[in-house]
Amino acid sequence: MADIDWLSVWPTQGDVDPESYATIQVTFNAVDQDSGTYVGYLVITSNDPDEDPLAVVCSLKVTEQEAGVEEGITSVPIEFSLDPIAPSIVSAGSMAKVSYALPKATRVTIMVYDVNGRRVKTLVAGEMPAGYHQIGWDTRDNQAMTVPSGSYFCRMQTPEYTKSQKVVITGGFSVRGEEDEEEDVGEPEETEQPEDEVDDDDKEEDPNGG
Repeated sequence: MADIDWLSVWPTQGDVDPESYATIQVTFNAVDQDSGTYVGYLVITSNDPDEDPLAVVCSLKVTEQEAGVEEGITSVPIEFSLDPIAPSIVSAGSMAKVSYALPKATRVTIMVYDVNGRRVKTLVAGEMPAGYHQIGWDTRDNQAMTVPSGSYFCRMQTPEYTKSQKVVITGGFSVRGEEDEEEDVGEPEETEQPEDEVDDDDKEEDPNGG
């Protein structure tokens, strides 16, 4: 996409598996823009020779601030922030909204971690313009698999700011239940092997004793 100061998109490229999908964040920035209507195109291409490029129209209308609007309100935040995840309790397969604010253009990473500190999903990783931003998390991990039920932490980090917010996923499968099943299966196998060895030894000793 051509360099347009009022429109940005992340990521600009990537791979999407068949029958899957990817989340793309498009940001409209009205800072330092004159009043008027701005029109741009987000062109999506594929490596499939039978698929034509898809052009998505992106339009931004900038209007002057009306008289009587409370002073101090601006389209650019005065400080970094990461709002609480909305909603804070999400059903597996549903969408959670992650809203954050940048007082200036900077590099940002927003990632989701499980309670063991393992990275589950990368939501944002790159240079972002100043302003208020929002991105959705569909409760899937980086392999496009729905995450198990439990608590997760969404962490935003810039060179000057770090903040985490908690979100709880319900209705997904239980990892603990699967681990219990694996342990139950493993324990009998370990006890059966020595029993078989004892039985074999007994069979060998019987003829010698006779």
